[in-house]
Formats: sequence, structure tokens, C-alpha cells
Amino acid sequence: MAPEIKREKLCDGVYFSSITDKKFKTNLTVIRFITPLNAENVSANAIVPDVLAMSCAEYPTHADLCKKLNSLYGAYIGNQVIKTGDNRVLHMQTAFQMSTLLGKKINSDMTDILVKCIFEPATEDGVFSAKEFSIRKQSLIDEITAEINEKRSYARSKAEQAQFLRMNCWNTCTRNT
Repeated sequence: MAPEIKREKLCDGVYFSSITDKKFKTNLTVIRFITPLNAENVSANAIVPDVLAMSCAEYPTHADLCKKLNSLYGAYIGNQVIKTGDNRVLHMQTAFQMSTLLGKKINSDMTDILVKCIFEPATEDGVFSAKEFSIRKQSLIDEITAEINEKRSYARSKAEQAQFLRMNCWNTCTRNT
């Protein structure tokens, strides 16, 4: 049986896509934000998804969120940031086992949690928790240090950065002429 594929335009630049295949027992929900790759937002794009995936207003600590996810049969919420061409794609995602008895309830709960993590993050006086932010910041610093110590991937990263700078400069120069 072929998978059922649906795509619906919700508004300008926003689409809902659904792929349903009965042979899989895991549900994956992904929300993607695509932003232009530039030096001004690269740091925020690297750290904000990590902070968002760790808590929300309803579950203000990572421990609270994990407790809720565990009550949903080991559900998962996470993030990924990748570079695609001249864009940075920020993925926020949930994954959980489908249950024939509780599938719709878990799906609803997980969608609610994902939306709350993005649109109702845990904040203190309107900003991210200093403790959570510093933990994520240190984790990102550790990842960067590990990448620098892995010479092959670091050389590739620097080559990509140089290429981006040359292409960006070339695009700017050709637009101005």
C-alpha cells in the first residue's frame, strides 16, 4: 500500500505536509523555520533551538518536560540546525510510538508540547532562563571545541565558510553593478 501524502497551504510561506504510511509505528512531527544564512543571526540560530527544545512555560525545566515526555511512553522532542545552500533550516521535532488505543491522544499532546516549546517558551521576566541559556551556551561551546579538535571536519567547515564569504561578496558586487 502506497503512503498517503497531503500538502496544504495554510498561509503565505506556511505549509502543512502529512505523510501517512501504515507500515511504520513511529509518528514524527517536524516544524521547520528557514532563515537566510548571515553573520548577524548565526549565533542565535545555533543556540535558540536548543533552548526551545528544553522547556516551555507549562514545563519550565528540562526535568519537568522529560517527566511529561516519559508519561507519553518515552516520546522525544528535539531540534536540528542544518545549512542548506544560503539558508539555515531550524528543525523542531517530536517522535513517539503510535498506539492503536492512545495514538490520537499522544499525537494531540505531543503537538501541543511542540507548539508550546516554540511559541510559549519558559522565560523569566520576558527572557530565557539564565541557567538554561548558560547550559545550552556551554554545550554549544563544547561542540565547537570538539569540532575544532576533529581536524578533518574543521577544515571542511572552514572551507564552506570561505566559500560562503566569497559567494556573498560576489553576489553583493554583482548586484551593485
